[in-house]
Amino acid sequence: MQLYVQRLLGGDATVLPLILYTIGEYSSSFSALAPWEKSLYQHLVKLLLVAGKHLKNDTHNITQSVAIEHGALAQRILCTAFLRGGDTATEVCRSLLQVGIRGCREMRLDRYIDVSPGILEHVLQFVLFLTKLFHVRPSDILTGRESNQRAEHAGRAHTLSPSLPAQWGFSENSRLETSGNGIVPRRSNHRRWRDLPGKPSYVPSRQNPLYSDREGEGYWIPPQFPTPVLAFARKFGIGCEPHLPNLSVSFLPTTLLGSGASEDPHFTVRSPSIVASRRLMEARNFEQQGDSLFSRYLSNGLLLIWGSGVAFNGLENFATKFESETGSTFSDAFFFSPIVLTPPIPVVSMTCGAKSCHVVTVENKVYSCGSNEHGQLGCGQSKDTPLFFPRIYGDGHQCFYHVPLCSEDRIVKVEAGSEFVVAVIRERNQMYFWGGNGCGQCLLPESKTISGPVMVDVPKEYGQIKEVACGSVFAAVLFSDDKIGMWGKDSMLGVTLSSEKLCDTETGTGTRCAKHTIFSKPIEGEIVALRAGPFHCIAITSAGHAYSWGVDRSGSLGHGTEHSGNKIQRIESLANHVVIDASCGSFHSAVLTRDGIVLVFGENTCGQLGLRGEAPRTTPEPLPLPKPAIAVSCGREHTCVLLEDGDIMSCGTVRSCGMGLGYGARFNIPQRIFWSYLLLSIASKSIHGMAVGLPRSLSLHPVGASNGIVSTDELRRLKQTIMRQGVRTVAAGNGFLLVVTVAGEVQAIGQSQRGQLGIGDTTIPCTDTFKKVAFPERVVLCAVDCGADYAIGLSSHCGVYSWGWNSHGQLGHGDSVPLHESLFTPREIKALRWKEVTQVACGGTFAVALTQEGEVYTWGESLYCGHPRVVTPCLTTPMLLEGLKDVVAVAAGVSHAVALSYDHKIYAWGRGPLGNGGSCNTIECTPVVLKFAHCVRQLGCGPFNTFAITDLGELFVWGLNDHGQCGVHHCEGPPPSWDEGLNSHTDRKQERRQRHATSSSEVLFPTHVAHGVRDAAFGASCGILIWEDGSSAVSGEIHQDGKKVLFHRFTPQRLTMTSRHQNKEGNSSHVLGKESSPVFFSRCFGGFDMLFVLLEWERPSATEVAGAICNMKACLHSPRTASGGVEKKEKRNV
Repeated sequence: MQLYVQRLLGGDATVLPLILYTIGEYSSSFSALAPWEKSLYQHLVKLLLVAGKHLKNDTHNITQSVAIEHGALAQRILCTAFLRGGDTATEVCRSLLQVGIRGCREMRLDRYIDVSPGILEHVLQFVLFLTKLFHVRPSDILTGRESNQRAEHAGRAHTLSPSLPAQWGFSENSRLETSGNGIVPRRSNHRRWRDLPGKPSYVPSRQNPLYSDREGEGYWIPPQFPTPVLAFARKFGIGCEPHLPNLSVSFLPTTLLGSGASEDPHFTVRSPSIVASRRLMEARNFEQQGDSLFSRYLSNGLLLIWGSGVAFNGLENFATKFESETGSTFSDAFFFSPIVLTPPIPVVSMTCGAKSCHVVTVENKVYSCGSNEHGQLGCGQSKDTPLFFPRIYGDGHQCFYHVPLCSEDRIVKVEAGSEFVVAVIRERNQMYFWGGNGCGQCLLPESKTISGPVMVDVPKEYGQIKEVACGSVFAAVLFSDDKIGMWGKDSMLGVTLSSEKLCDTETGTGTRCAKHTIFSKPIEGEIVALRAGPFHCIAITSAGHAYSWGVDRSGSLGHGTEHSGNKIQRIESLANHVVIDASCGSFHSAVLTRDGIVLVFGENTCGQLGLRGEAPRTTPEPLPLPKPAIAVSCGREHTCVLLEDGDIMSCGTVRSCGMGLGYGARFNIPQRIFWSYLLLSIASKSIHGMAVGLPRSLSLHPVGASNGIVSTDELRRLKQTIMRQGVRTVAAGNGFLLVVTVAGEVQAIGQSQRGQLGIGDTTIPCTDTFKKVAFPERVVLCAVDCGADYAIGLSSHCGVYSWGWNSHGQLGHGDSVPLHESLFTPREIKALRWKEVTQVACGGTFAVALTQEGEVYTWGESLYCGHPRVVTPCLTTPMLLEGLKDVVAVAAGVSHAVALSYDHKIYAWGRGPLGNGGSCNTIECTPVVLKFAHCVRQLGCGPFNTFAITDLGELFVWGLNDHGQCGVHHCEGPPPSWDEGLNSHTDRKQERRQRHATSSSEVLFPTHVAHGVRDAAFGASCGILIWEDGSSAVSGEIHQDGKKVLFHRFTPQRLTMTSRHQNKEGNSSHVLGKESSPVFFSRCFGGFDMLFVLLEWERPSATEVAGAICNMKACLHSPRTASGGVEKKEKRNV
């Protein structure tokens, strides 16, 4: 074998078949790494790169044929060697990791699939191996669509055995990595079968599930878990009760859980007694029918609205109000965080116009708010009978105006176009119209504006009206015989009409329109849904096919690059999906499949597709989501997706997506929003949105001892506050804690001798009770971050406030606050007043701010501010960081900072390890780019490390690891980056690897530690992560039961409930399992020396959420459905 390898290294590729045959035989006889193997695998990878250069052109010649043959053999040899396991598999992985994902793309593996079908199976196996190794999709390695589909199909149909080496951080069967390589030998002794848990759980078994002293019944399997069994037994003992980290939680009062939450004055129905009684009666009826979730919604349901203030308060009223309160211009008026309202009557349906909002209540009444410029509110000119929706936080309210419809008409559908509204009457071929009629969109020939509802008859020969969809200046109606009736602007109708059927519009622009209904049946089969955006339409059939027509800008119709949009055409690229719903934005679209997958296409300049980059997508691509979706809604600059568990994910601009301030500027990866609410329905249009739902039952708990800042009594009081107001964020500094509620209140506790609590009291060095931060009047805080002894907050109107110790000018007030002085109350940083700041991050002695335009400002200790030409030790006012453009998120640790650009490049500066290979002794004075190929959903910093959660939920960590807080075992180290090159000096690479392997306190490169991650946070000595299933794990050093406990890897937490009174046996605590308590880990927060976790109690299941949504929809179709099914009982009795 060594002779063959020498010939290959000398340039004789004819020995490749011999090496393939020999290494297959060799693997069955030897397990140790031979001295020639390292050179062999490196040369094979180099051979694939050279072959990729020959395959760059599409022309076929002899050189390419030879390159394909040699490349295919090289791939088979690498896969065969990997299957040997042990050190051989490790060396194969190391050779491929040296070239990275970019190098694998340069191998041009697509050409092997396209040119030679005979080697398809082997090439797909190699591609599958690479996707598992790098934890990426096939599309990140292959460039062709057909090749990607084949590789994905192969990945679902086949699995690669053995598993990847655990030291590279990948594991398929377990969240927790184990020591050793974890590779199963090909030949091993048989072992008896062991009964394992059928479903994974964050609650450990009382006994090692792999241990049993019972005799088997003759069933034999190969040993699948040799390394985990030995590691578990070594640490915990055979058959013992595992010693895992505890999260001790006191029992909450029953009045704060479940239905008792309604006793809070913030959650009671603020309405006349008759209406309130009606809501309670309906709630009890649904409770008796078994739908407790919908019962809770009827009694305590909320309405959330966000985005443009014009859509809520109108053009006339809102301008004066906003300017008087903020001093800002009216054009900048946006509600970045939602306004939470308590409807006096439950809302069961809603829709959005371009500058208006419309809701339908359970009493079948329609209410509107927003601009009435074109009569779209439907209440006439008087507007003298508003219905007040009180705000759940504060003393304000939202005025909704009643649309005067006939009380006997049952409204089953209300749909808003840009400037007009249509209401469909149940079981009657009649519709109400009101609003703008410039292009005949209200089906009235003369009037340009319809200020009040007008009833229009529809021909009965086409059957009942099933659906209605409204665009900017057109509308479409679906009938029960599957005919579609359309009217409005001619280019939106999907059919070509003669000039005599068209007329001029009232706008005077020369546009032609149809002011009468054009009937056609352009689609074969039953149509079940009709959706419209301002400029295009989508129809869905019962077979799951999707058809589109309208303006095809940036691929919004999903037909690729060649389509005019004038004709209704099926979206062929969705042929492999069963589409059940869709939503149309201004110039992008989203469709929902039966499997809960959302596919998006069209314009992406604002990140509204949730996909990487700004390039439009002309054909549908899947949106990365952690769970199946059940609804989708698109606006002009954003897309909202409702998940099966009631969570909402959103992407797009910060002003329209509802994310709120404090998280970034633009989001081209879906982000969770409204963490404190369970949502049941969503609606979007233009740059605003609406949602209805319920407050979640949340409580905040420390992980470990959290430095003993918060006493048990204060923690119990904080829980009650959060149950009433929710929690927006939690930040911790050196010995102090700040909690921001959804209501905008900031509660502070801990050290205050340097003004870091912002409570205004200069005489108290420390407080052990929560006190309110003394913000100026009318300032509502949205976000806060803490440095060592100072804090910076961000208000709802982008104002930046700072307080605490000004040791290095980190308060940002220039000469007005001298160095080493303190501010005991928050003061606005005037230099940032007009910069439209959306996020702030505090380092130990410096600060970072991000604006809506993607610009980054830094100030404080200049060594960590990223400015190379600054010679002064302190920057006392914010200074633009010139080297960064188009940034969407920032974060900071004690002495380092990171920034994420729109194209998902990670920049870092300050003291290492920064993720570029530098140690803690290196300082980067200017931002450096990290080698990171994944799309980042969340970027954050602990005090001394950095983490990134990708769009697929993969957690990567790097930085100091002296306490194991990164979750990377001491003996592990990441591989060298791909751009070191294959021709670099051998001694240099060997020295680098040895440094990685022996480093016990630093993780120098981004290292994968977990998958399926929902959230993560890190402190100075420990870290915490939360998985998507609601379980949690900790790593590092934590305080537990009066002593320090060290966990080198992320280890699942065991939830322990502690009662105030001991039970009969004298025990005061017990372990909760998922069957005994529906506790869900929702979020986590980190700080200098503490970690906190947010728990949700009685979290409804996906089935319960779906049932509540069905009952809500049913309220529109039956006049007595909202009484819990009374109508069905009466019919049965008759």
